[in-house]
Amino acid sequence: MQKLRTGVVSLALGALAMLGVTPAAAAGQHPIKTALESVGITKQELRDARARGITLAALAAEQGVSTADLIAAVVAPRYAAIDAAATAAAAAGRPWRDGKVATKKAKELAKVTAHVNVALKQRAANP
Repeated sequence: MQKLRTGVVSLALGALAMLGVTPAAAAGQHPIKTALESVGITKQELRDARARGITLAALAAEQGVSTADLIAAVVAPRYAAIDAAATAAAAAGRPWRDGKVATKKAKELAKVTAHVNVALKQRAANP
């Protein structure tokens, strides 16, 4: 029964990934916020960090979370979506070429690493 559930979840994640929707976005929350909360950083602390213009890595360090742990928390759902998309493609008879999963994961890791090391900017107020 567990394998069946896992298979259904994998296919669902794959379908979302093929549409460009992450599981966190599908649940209505930005994946960065989900990851920050998973390492113990609240939305209010994120807002305060924006006001101070510090990086996500610096914010995590203030909370005792290493940059590596922060990056791992952010990329984990993205890696899961990539794996699920590859599994769904193979199940549909369109397997990805060799190395595509690794390439996609490397690109995600590079994007996330760059993002956590850029100073947060204050959001513009809505009119």
